[in-house]
Amino acid sequence: MHEIFIDWSEKFLPWLTDHGVKILIIGVAAWLLNIILARIVIRTVRIAVVRDKDMSEEAELKRENTLIRIFNGALRIVIIVLAVMMMLQEGGIEIG
Repeated sequence: MHEIFIDWSEKFLPWLTDHGVKILIIGVAAWLLNIILARIVIRTVRIAVVRDKDMSEEAELKRENTLIRIFNGALRIVIIVLAVMMMLQEGGIEIG
């Protein structure tokens, strides 16, 4: 049993220090990118949405929040898909 663990650790630890660190960096970068882009979307939508003369302040806020959720959701999906594809590629699985 001890021999199996030593054999496994001799193969896995070098892979983990090489590829595992890169996969972790990809995950952290995707997380940070998601936070930064979400803040940019919030600011941009709040500036871009202009209230009509017939629209109440509450309706404007609801409209802004809906657009923010839609854009942030779409960006989050794109970021996650790209990050997972990069992680799989780094893990040795060929994509495309």
